[in-house]
Amino acid sequence: MGIDDDGLRPGSSPADPARRRVSRTLVGVVVANRYRIERLVSAGAYTVVVDAVDIQVERPVTLKLIRPEISELPEFQRRFDQVMRSMSTLSHLNISAIYDWGEDRVGGRTTMFAVVEYLGAGSLRDLFDRGRYLSPSQALVIGLEACRALDHAHRRSLVHGELTPSKLVYGDDRRLRVIDFGLARLLGASSWREPATVETHVARYASPEQALGQPIDGKTDVYALGLTLIEAVTGTVPFSGDSTVSTLSARVGKLTPVSADLGALASVLERAARPDRGQRWSAAEFGRALVRAAEKLPRPEPLPLVTSSAFTHEPTRRPTDPTGDMNRPSGDESSASEPDDPEPAVPSAPPAETPPGDERPTESHEVVAPVPLPTPAPPLESEPESEPESEPGEEGADREPSVPPTFPPQAPGADQRPTEAHAVVASQDALPPPAAPADTPTVRRPVPLLHDGGHDVTRGAAAHLAETQVAPTPMGPGSTAPYDAVAPAEPPSASPQRRLWLKALVAFVLLVVLAALGLVGYLLLRTERHEVPQLAGVTEAKAVSAVENFDWDVQTRFERSDEEPDAGDVIRTSPAPGDQLAEGEPFFLVLSEGPEFRTLPQLRGAGAGAAREQLEVLRLEASTADRVYDEEIPPGAVVSWVVVGDEAKRAGDGVLPGTEIELTLSRGPEPRSVPDLRTLSLAQATGQLDELGLRLDQAESQFSNIIEKDLILRQRPRAGAEVERGAVVTVRVSKGPDFVVFPELDGLNFRQAVRALERAGYVRGDVLGSTQGLFEGARINGVSVDTGEQFVRGTRVDLVFL
Repeated sequence: MGIDDDGLRPGSSPADPARRRVSRTLVGVVVANRYRIERLVSAGAYTVVVDAVDIQVERPVTLKLIRPEISELPEFQRRFDQVMRSMSTLSHLNISAIYDWGEDRVGGRTTMFAVVEYLGAGSLRDLFDRGRYLSPSQALVIGLEACRALDHAHRRSLVHGELTPSKLVYGDDRRLRVIDFGLARLLGASSWREPATVETHVARYASPEQALGQPIDGKTDVYALGLTLIEAVTGTVPFSGDSTVSTLSARVGKLTPVSADLGALASVLERAARPDRGQRWSAAEFGRALVRAAEKLPRPEPLPLVTSSAFTHEPTRRPTDPTGDMNRPSGDESSASEPDDPEPAVPSAPPAETPPGDERPTESHEVVAPVPLPTPAPPLESEPESEPESEPGEEGADREPSVPPTFPPQAPGADQRPTEAHAVVASQDALPPPAAPADTPTVRRPVPLLHDGGHDVTRGAAAHLAETQVAPTPMGPGSTAPYDAVAPAEPPSASPQRRLWLKALVAFVLLVVLAALGLVGYLLLRTERHEVPQLAGVTEAKAVSAVENFDWDVQTRFERSDEEPDAGDVIRTSPAPGDQLAEGEPFFLVLSEGPEFRTLPQLRGAGAGAAREQLEVLRLEASTADRVYDEEIPPGAVVSWVVVGDEAKRAGDGVLPGTEIELTLSRGPEPRSVPDLRTLSLAQATGQLDELGLRLDQAESQFSNIIEKDLILRQRPRAGAEVERGAVVTVRVSKGPDFVVFPELDGLNFRQAVRALERAGYVRGDVLGSTQGLFEGARINGVSVDTGEQFVRGTRVDLVFL
């Protein structure tokens, strides 16, 4: 694959300036003094993925750079190192290899990075995005390889947690790998703390336990793989909605609908994607179920992979290098997908010669690649098939697994393609067994699906037979025992021989007659069995018509279902599709009475947004009425609600999807009118304010000649003002009249007396006599006043001077 001038992979959009800016910043940078960045692959919220070259060994790799805002968190650094150490222990042909990890300064900031295997043939998501969907046989092969990877990880207590089609990637050797084990779960952990914030493209493959925020395990990955394989064949993902909330809520407690297009895979995938994880396959059980289903499927067509060389074609690349193009030798030479593979991989078929003048593209070219049939890989380390309920790690898990079904062998040189009745997927890597000499007996042993510690695997959609040539045991040099150890016997007389032949002929005729009578009796007395068809989603009339020739005792049951909301449509059958049922046996059609009832939740006190979200999950319609004052419910929360058209419904009652719920929201407490508190005591005022939900605050007291002492003199806000509940009303209490002592004025002239009188708090009144004289006396209201008497501040005093 060539590099564009801007460092982007061919096919990247040139109209994305942010992507080009990131590309120009990174291309050419050497990370950890070892990994030179060649091109930008993708830039996401958490990571930037680039193609790079390990300059120490000249090997193409993929570099995953964690964004600095995440890398600089000490807790993330610790967990990242722990996860990478755990993931580096996974060594499996169907799991992407981790070469290195660490931290470095990129663009002046700390950046954590992981170096992983370069895979250049694209992901399953790439196939979908190009409008390429698969046959059930092709999907089965993909599922089998993915199950091997998952089983290997699950047995080591490692769960992927975000398995999607983009995590199933092919290398240029056309072998599937599961990528981002550990890393995807680490980076997505913060989102799953609040499932509603998870990206919708991840939520589409999430399990019901993830939607409910429950702990996950290996069966979470099985659920995701089941949905992925359904999408691979049908083009749609069950339970997909317009938002993350609707997508997650749609799968909780719901059986996964399966299409008749899935053929023999329908029942296998239905169990893999059951909402109750206790009823799902384990990864090992899933793989064995796929092998059994392969017996009913035709040979798959090659997958339309897009393969590309890593940067430039390297004709001298080592056959054991799993990271890029694999130029496998032909003839007697062999190549291995892994350097430590104990058994050499069988060479793939040599490429077809290029016709003269046919120039192959140098950057990226689509080829019809052979189906990535399993190369020698570690087995599904699983328990025997006779105990399907055993989980990994339980007693019996290490016993020899069951042998997959085999088919009658064909003579050497005969057409090895399967017939319609016994279809198998022939491995593109398998070499035909050598023809045995005429005198050499051929012993055929079925190739086991699994064995202890080895790498034998099932080839294609069903097991082949391995033919082992067994040579005659040599007698030793000069041995003639078979020829001269026994002297030839005399031939018997002719008459006894004829009688022997007559007896043998009569016995043979009797055997033939008895066999014919047995066959006739079997044909007359046997009960025909028929395969149950896929009927989910069809009407009752069509379902009955489809099985009317099978002479089953058709019976019906009714229940409500969201998967089949139309009344009268088939929800499921018993027995399930794909099972065999004898004529005369009962056959149950479970028919829909309509969608499931929704239990009305208690919404009083819930915020408006939370209430609408609850109703959306239940597929109920929300509307709002005018807001009202409420002393308990905060503003914007639900005060009350009613079912439009049936106001008698209460929380806990059932309604159908689409029912309208009218919400009445709170305006908060009603405003208060401030009462008149003047002339009231503090106790009286406090009591009135408490009843209104208001608070009293006392300011500094003042003298008053009008309001008695200890009564409220004035207030703020004024009486009649509108305030919110809890507002503060400030009051001032009267200290009563302000009495002052009458001063000594004897002997003072006019000016001195007036000054002393005003300083004492009195007001000068009328003046009698001459102002040039001395003080003679003072009168208040015509009454003489003596020094030391007390009067209210501001009292008017008449003065007499002589």
